[in-house]
Amino acid sequence: MMMKRKKRTLMAMLVMAIVSLMPCTVVGQENKFTITGKASDFADGKKVYLIKSVESQEIPVVDSTVVRNHSFVLEGQVETPYIALVGVADSLMAREVEVIELFVEPGEIRIGEWKGAHYRTATGTPLNNASMQFSQALDSLFKSNQSVRPETLYPFIYPYIKENVGNLLGVYLFERYEASMFNDMRLELANDLYAAHKDGKYADLIAKIEKKMERERQMAELAKTVQPGNPYKNISGESTDGKELSLKSIIEKEGNRYVLLEFWATWCGPCMKEVPYLKEAYTKFRGKGFEIYSMSIDQEKDKNKWVQTIQEKGMEWTNVLRTDAKNTTEAYGVQGIPANFLIDCSTGQIIATNLRGNALTKRMEELTGKEL
Repeated sequence: MMMKRKKRTLMAMLVMAIVSLMPCTVVGQENKFTITGKASDFADGKKVYLIKSVESQEIPVVDSTVVRNHSFVLEGQVETPYIALVGVADSLMAREVEVIELFVEPGEIRIGEWKGAHYRTATGTPLNNASMQFSQALDSLFKSNQSVRPETLYPFIYPYIKENVGNLLGVYLFERYEASMFNDMRLELANDLYAAHKDGKYADLIAKIEKKMERERQMAELAKTVQPGNPYKNISGESTDGKELSLKSIIEKEGNRYVLLEFWATWCGPCMKEVPYLKEAYTKFRGKGFEIYSMSIDQEKDKNKWVQTIQEKGMEWTNVLRTDAKNTTEAYGVQGIPANFLIDCSTGQIIATNLRGNALTKRMEELTGKEL
């Protein structure tokens, strides 16, 4: 009897142990992720690392493996989706690394052949599928229009963020593209993201955005003071020959009727793309009282490069440099460059802002046409 009773007791304990483990097993399966990579250009023997995309002094490797038969598998558990990088290289510290950015979330994530887009994408789970659709649409936009401008790009990006405000993709896209967004768009999306996540899984991340947006709101209030209809604010900078030259002196200079205040820098790609349009307008209207007051915010160490760029690009208008430009750009609520303001010298009022591309020439045609 004792033996039989003991046997039943052990059996009962075993059953209880199995039952107690079942919920854990189910939860584990629900939170499991698998990242499978398979592509002809994944060379056998290469190391593969899954790295969590967080601010850290150490590289936060979640999992690692080796490419075999041009494929690899990474796996783990995840409760809250996060952004990560899959690095394929000879070693963790190698100089040449292929990096695939993706969202780690429960499910089977797949990385396949590179299909000629700007970068390889992941698929298979909701966030990664949505991210891939965005990447494909963005790639198509650039292929159809090689000179995509902010007034085209950001209205294109806006609905993708709006549709994904409630998930990590919306947060990711906002952080990636907000720097050069129009102020109203940036603040609207920031408010939406904050409302959606302030008490949720990404509260810490959203808190950082909110802190930054508080500064943006202050700058937005400053920007309102330099919208069309408001008087210009005088600023000054160092000319190429080392003399201090104010905006006021150019506006009040005899013969000048319209002055474009342009903020730029030699390191700013979009700024350099504006130069041909500025040259076109300047050549066409300089004889009709049009002048450009171009303020660079390059650093002191780049002063020679600034002078060289002016000479090489044939920027014959008024050029000044302000290496400590924070107060100057803040006066005009400038948060990103290029930025410009067209000023009517007769009234001292700003009459247009952000005239990019052909918009400057068209506006000047309107103004000079009225005077004929």
